Amino acid sequence: NWTVILGCRSLAKGHAAKQRLIQECGTHDVENRVHVVWIDLEQRDQQQESQLQASVEQIRTISQGLDVLIHNAAYITYNNLSFEEAHKSFEINYRGTVRVHEALFPLVKRPGGRVIFVSSAVGKTYLVPSDVETQLLSDNLAEDDLVRIVQRLEDDIQSGRYQEPTNHIGGLAYGLGKLAGTTIYPRIVARRHPSPQEIFVASCCPAFGGPDTPVWLATTASIEQIQHGHGGFWEQRTLTNPQDWSAGMNLSS
Repeated sequence: NWTVILGCRSLAKGHAAKQRLIQECGTHDVENRVHVVWIDLEQRDQQQESQLQASVEQIRTISQGLDVLIHNAAYITYNNLSFEEAHKSFEINYRGTVRVHEALFPLVKRPGGRVIFVSSAVGKTYLVPSDVETQLLSDNLAEDDLVRIVQRLEDDIQSGRYQEPTNHIGGLAYGLGKLAGTTIYPRIVARRHPSPQEIFVASCCPAFGGPDTPVWLATTASIEQIQHGHGGFWEQRTLTNPQDWSAGMNLSS
């Protein structure tokens, strides 16, 4: 028996995804096992914070707890870097992810729960200055430190002090937001909960024509296969070395 809860910013797209699942599974039993819940990662006012809490309560009535929590929502743009694009990326890919995670994390079952952050190969430390990279990869990095680093990056972009890396392939605003929210933040979450047997936490790139890493981490792999990568960033079912992130993307399949 399984239940899937789709947290969606667009209810119409969520219900369309549910219909595709029904068609692909070939059974209407999916109708009762897939639920669509509205969740907005942007917090424009206090009312939306209340709506997020209402969504959490709706999820709580559907399920007694979450075996797996997958953070997959993102804002992506490949426009030239601007403060407006960077701010929106940080607001959704970083701040929104943190807000939703903190709201939903208490529902994750323990022991044995899993939390997977779907990041991107572009969300690596080659996007930031070397002194910022050192801070981000520190084992002592706290959430308040990450908040300050993101604010510094936003300020540098707004003032024109940010130097674009020469080896990026586009989507700088997207990459910076994913770096903060779905590559570095999971490391902080994992340090708060150091036992992977209690709750396993990881981030990953979904795929470049290779294995479906998020599904594998979430449901298929045994904890014995992946516990060494608690808090780490995975590509093609392989744990990456943070010391290699400054080299940029790996697009090999």
